[in-house]
Amino acid sequence: MTSLVKRRQFLKTTAAVGAGFWITRPLEAQQGNSPNERTAFAIVGATARGAHNAVSAARAGDIVALCDVDAGRLDQAGNTYPKAKKYADFRKMLEDSAKSIDAVVISRSISGSFRTSRN
Repeated sequence: MTSLVKRRQFLKTTAAVGAGFWITRPLEAQQGNSPNERTAFAIVGATARGAHNAVSAARAGDIVALCDVDAGRLDQAGNTYPKAKKYADFRKMLEDSAKSIDAVVISRSISGSFRTSRN
């Protein structure tokens, strides 16, 4: 008989605890708008596939830096993201903006991507 009492007591206790979670749930604190909620992206290879990747990244965060060796393409991308800093050399971009970049999207050829990611 004692095993039934223990089981019943267990069920009562777990039911009470579960109900407590449901009742107190609306009392959770509201989350504030932190500047850290958006990811700061740098884009290497700013046109063609890079432009598509930049659009996807812009949905999730902010484009803070653009890098492309072609000045015309870099200007074209800069018109789309006027707040982003523009660079012709990814090493310079990483050196100057390292503290403000959370993620780097590399949109170059296979061999170029390998060299860029290695540095």
